[in-house]
Amino acid sequence: MPSNKRQHYVPQFYLRYFSPDERSIALYNLKSNVSNKTASIKGQCYKNYFYGKDTQPDKALREIETTASIIIQKIISTKEVPPKFSADHKILMTYVLMQHARTVQAGIEYDEMADKQIKHVFLRCRRDKRPEDLKGVRIKWDNAVKQSLTHAAEVYPLVLDLELLLITVDSDKFFITSDNPVVLYNQYLEERNCASNTGLQSIGLQMFFPLSPDCLLLCLDSWIYDMKPCSQRTIKISSSADIRKINELQLLNAVENVYFNPFMTDGKLINRIFNKVRGRRRSHAINLCSWVQESNEGHDREFFGLFREDLKNDLELSFIRINENAARWKEEVMKRIIVRNQDLCDELKLFRDLVSKGLYQRGEFPKYLTGRVDVLRERAGNPSAGRI
Repeated sequence: MPSNKRQHYVPQFYLRYFSPDERSIALYNLKSNVSNKTASIKGQCYKNYFYGKDTQPDKALREIETTASIIIQKIISTKEVPPKFSADHKILMTYVLMQHARTVQAGIEYDEMADKQIKHVFLRCRRDKRPEDLKGVRIKWDNAVKQSLTHAAEVYPLVLDLELLLITVDSDKFFITSDNPVVLYNQYLEERNCASNTGLQSIGLQMFFPLSPDCLLLCLDSWIYDMKPCSQRTIKISSSADIRKINELQLLNAVENVYFNPFMTDGKLINRIFNKVRGRRRSHAINLCSWVQESNEGHDREFFGLFREDLKNDLELSFIRINENAARWKEEVMKRIIVRNQDLCDELKLFRDLVSKGLYQRGEFPKYLTGRVDVLRERAGNPSAGRI
């Protein structure tokens, strides 16, 4: 077998943190409701040539994994997250975003986006065609995950403003993980349905990433949420309700399997939790909305947008609350799309213009920002308050 044929979309080093012997791991399959206490880690979360036969993407991922694994191991052992904007922080956030972008679900989203966009435009241009005429047609990227990874490598600075917290639990409690372990959520705007609320610069964004059965990395918009206790970056929780809610996110976000340490729980418990939330799993990866702008000249214009379907699980956690200022702004924020850091988004737009002129490559946004780190630093007060 060629050395790069079996390509993992969740790395083995990560799954070993949930293993009792670093060789096997317990899994629960969502479709069959069947569990396996001793599944081989080598046989999990991979596809042949998932990133293509070009060795470069897989090689680049392995290099990031090597560095990130050292940082994650340090977090687990010391129960501390790296300082904000430190080298370890940037590497860690790069890895988290790449993990989010490299899974089967990421490929599904990119393919569904292409399919819905092109079919929508085609049907508007060809009035003699109907949606049922395209029922057997499926439009896909040649390698959707490669496109997703390229985008993630370009835009990872957009999440550097999120606050990093480590959530830990007692030895008798546990976190589970899955084949799509990085969960994007937004408690603040969970009620809004007009578009996705989990864009990388969305106000109220949260990213949940279990690192081990007793450690979970939580990245969140600190201008919206207050933590208890607010002065610590490592928070130990004991509420079974909190832990269950966090674990439910993995069951809702997974594509096929969730993973856990068999010494801490079993498939029957996972099945009971899943049965309570299975009706809340997403029905689509991508949604399309369109609207018509009427013109007095008789030439109406149609606009359409594509957005990820967000998870919604009525998430309430005892150690997170929406702060008073954010609560006052919420009614206005619900009406329109506002980003956390407009300066940084403007910089990305300028960078893309330079890419189109051949002055930078797509993945060089971090290089472009060198010497412009002021746009990454937290601004005094809420960065969006003046726009509401």
